[in-house]
Amino acid sequence: QQDTLPELQVTTGSSLELSIAHLVAELSHEIKNPLVAIKTFIQLLPGHINDPEFLSDFFGVAATSIDRIDYLTERMLEFAKFSQPRAMSIQLAAVLQEVMKKIGSLTPPLQINWNPGAFEHIPSLAADQEQVCYALENILFHIAHNAPARQIVEFSVDETPAAIALSMSYAGEKQAQGLAFSSAQGEMINDLNGLDLFLAHQVLQKNAIRCTKDTEHTKTIITIQFPRAIKIAEGDSSR
Repeated sequence: QQDTLPELQVTTGSSLELSIAHLVAELSHEIKNPLVAIKTFIQLLPGHINDPEFLSDFFGVAATSIDRIDYLTERMLEFAKFSQPRAMSIQLAAVLQEVMKKIGSLTPPLQINWNPGAFEHIPSLAADQEQVCYALENILFHIAHNAPARQIVEFSVDETPAAIALSMSYAGEKQAQGLAFSSAQGEMINDLNGLDLFLAHQVLQKNAIRCTKDTEHTKTIITIQFPRAIKIAEGDSSR
């Protein structure tokens, strides 16, 4: 049976309000965690001012926490600059190679296993290449910060009558530490898994691309489905 993917839908009304509420909750949670770590060390600092080991830990935590906040700020600013997607012909293998160059110095590090030859038969896709690259970078940052150290990520691609499916699989994931809240319509939101992944979802949705995250036993799989036929409204061609 042929699977069909929905056409791009404009987010309005309550859906927009829900997305904004989700974004605010994600951002608040992501920024609060490193700030709490810094605050805790500062409170303990007077009693350990002459303790070299404590000071070393303090500076390490402070540097890591500040880097995380700086990274989140940069990703939010980048997200805010995106206009309506501009559809163009893209080659999935070329996009992946571009993304992997950008995350070469990723910390924590990721080892990505993929076979470029498996992507040679994949036809050109229609999407905004810059926005797809941004989403893939965010997903890999999410994996790096939520999976066990020195994780191996397996890339694979599959074709269906309706879509080209890019899967990223890895073993294990840290326990999600999200915030639960209710929307104005009484809908409970408790699936917060990181600002990186949320922003990726939002950008892909603008391009009418579906992204799912599933857990099978000890394996986590993030799948991006690129429709074979895609409809994107014309927008600002500057991005």
